[in-house]
Amino acid sequence: MKVYYKKYCAILRRVVIEAKQLHYNNQITISSNKVNTLWKIIKDTIGKTQSFDTITKINSEAGQVAHINEMANAFNNLLIQVAANSMVHTHDKG
Repeated sequence: MKVYYKKYCAILRRVVIEAKQLHYNNQITISSNKVNTLWKIIKDTIGKTQSFDTITKINSEAGQVAHINEMANAFNNLLIQVAANSMVHTHDKG
């Protein structure tokens, strides 16, 4: 019984591998964008999926901001401050 089980597992493993190969080859063949399809297959195979966290509010100098346009303005102001500080520090050194 043990020998039969091991042989069956080996056959099943080969059948599953062959079925996956046929499935992926079929996906690539019918795809209009083969590169995207290949990356999707790779990500599915290694179990890597992309997930995005939604940001609903941020803390800024004006307090908590929840509106998308206010968040964008707060982020832009931060980048402007960082750039201005960076220019001041490089000007002082130069």
